[in-house]
Amino acid sequence: MYLREDMRYFFVQFIKYNPYRLQTEVTIDGSPVKQNSKFNVGEKRLQEWINKLPEYVREEFNTRDVEIVFYGTKLDYEDLKEIADEANIKTKYLPAKEGMENKEAAIQAVFEKIQKGPFDALKSSKVTRDFEKAKNNEFEVNVVATMSSGKSTLINSLMRQKLMPTALLNHLI
Repeated sequence: MYLREDMRYFFVQFIKYNPYRLQTEVTIDGSPVKQNSKFNVGEKRLQEWINKLPEYVREEFNTRDVEIVFYGTKLDYEDLKEIADEANIKTKYLPAKEGMENKEAAIQAVFEKIQKGPFDALKSSKVTRDFEKAKNNEFEVNVVATMSSGKSTLINSLMRQKLMPTALLNHLI
């Protein structure tokens, strides 16, 4: 337990999550959680159990005076933070190192090495053009489905804004 400036005690819960290996490590004030703790989530994805975070915190601590320190990817932290904010649970983010510092430069170096390799088919202007197109931030996406199946809703959701009109049909029986 730690003491806040307002002289109230609080717990520090540390959650380390690796989405690539499906590993979650949880400690409370530096100690591993007990064997029977709900925070022993096994090999579940964070999104499979994070909605129950407020319930787990209440059961484990019998208080909401908890600070959760999350070590993992930014996207996973955003999922955790959304649930924690709704339950008035304080969070802190420690970004995980996700491998190479400059992935784009590393991919470019691999492509250049391939271009110097023995395979002529990989040296064609089409391969180079396609590689440059793949590096571009803009790309085409085709959405094909039957009428009234949610294509516009999907597009609006992906773009996070209302670009396409959606229809709400009222059926009277």
